[in-house]
Amino acid sequence: MINYLKKRPFYTSILVVTILGIVFILTIESILNYLKIPYENITINNKINFILLFLTAIVVFWYTKETYDLKKDAFKNKWGLLSVDTDRTRENTNFIGLKVFPPDSEYKDINIRLFLKNIGQGALKLIEIKPAGYTYTSKVGETRKTELKLTPRGFDDWSGKTLSVQDTIEIDYIFDISKWYEGKVGFSLWVFYEDILGKYKHKINFVDIDLTTYNFQIQDKGKLIEEIKFE
Repeated sequence: MINYLKKRPFYTSILVVTILGIVFILTIESILNYLKIPYENITINNKINFILLFLTAIVVFWYTKETYDLKKDAFKNKWGLLSVDTDRTRENTNFIGLKVFPPDSEYKDINIRLFLKNIGQGALKLIEIKPAGYTYTSKVGETRKTELKLTPRGFDDWSGKTLSVQDTIEIDYIFDISKWYEGKVGFSLWVFYEDILGKYKHKINFVDIDLTTYNFQIQDKGKLIEEIKFE
């Protein structure tokens, strides 16, 4: 028992606080008398009620902490966890809009076909996917201002979608680039989803999209996953 509590300091703290709290309530009259603090008559029923309220508070605190730890551990252990399927994203993202229009065209587009996969241990449900921002870096001497726009391709049929373990969903977006120039652009998507333990916000960044070589990188929540190169 002692070794068990040593390995679990949180439970030890809860036990100690519970014992001290009950002792304090049972001896409250002696403590108040010692401190010379006036008080009204405290009956045994009052003490029982105080103890019950105190134990209820302890249980609520313990349950809240256990739920938080369970949620944190479940996410760490990939309960319902989204990941970019880089292979399918590589195979299907289409730069034809960059290749078809002349280099000096005022308009270009990229058909971003992002594949998200549930690599966790339980089902998850997509809540919402929306743009999180854009970046662009022009070549030295470039003065034209670039206009960027990211919109869903067709109807949004992924919100509310449930993904079982190993299920993959395709997210189609059109990345419009007006006032064409040679340089690099980037954008980010917020993916909101939930599982049995709570809701999560997942950020996916497409960075350093080179408008002449068609290379770019994908970052998952700021962590580089893989550089994707398109021929």
